[in-house]
Amino acid sequence: MILIAVFREEFGAEYMRNIFRAFFSDISKAEAQEVVFYFRKSVHVLAYATVGIAGSLSVRSYDYLKKHHYFWGAVIGLFIASVDETLQYYMDFRTGSLKDVGIDFIGVLIGLSIIWVFDLWYRKKYLAENKRDRENH
Repeated sequence: MILIAVFREEFGAEYMRNIFRAFFSDISKAEAQEVVFYFRKSVHVLAYATVGIAGSLSVRSYDYLKKHHYFWGAVIGLFIASVDETLQYYMDFRTGSLKDVGIDFIGVLIGLSIIWVFDLWYRKKYLAENKRDRENH
């Protein structure tokens, strides 16, 4: 689906603005453009948060990468964002920019933050329980 969205003109911002204005005909083109802009960037942040989580979790299975899985999750996310924007830069109906790479990377960092919070919670809850169980036996 992502590849279809990258290579098909129907998934461009102009197409989305037209759909939005068809449903909400009482708003101006500028207002529709602003709503679509924030919607699209929010979707990017959410998608790249998922990339950050997946990147971090995927390297945990390698002992030599496990220690720095947050770093490698960030590298993987930044690489994918850079490739995505580079592809868009060379397409007639898409635009790619460093600003978009930055927005995508914010999503990666949010995903890594979610993993970090989960790791803290897990260590506090389950490792403390395991320690109590060992002490009681």
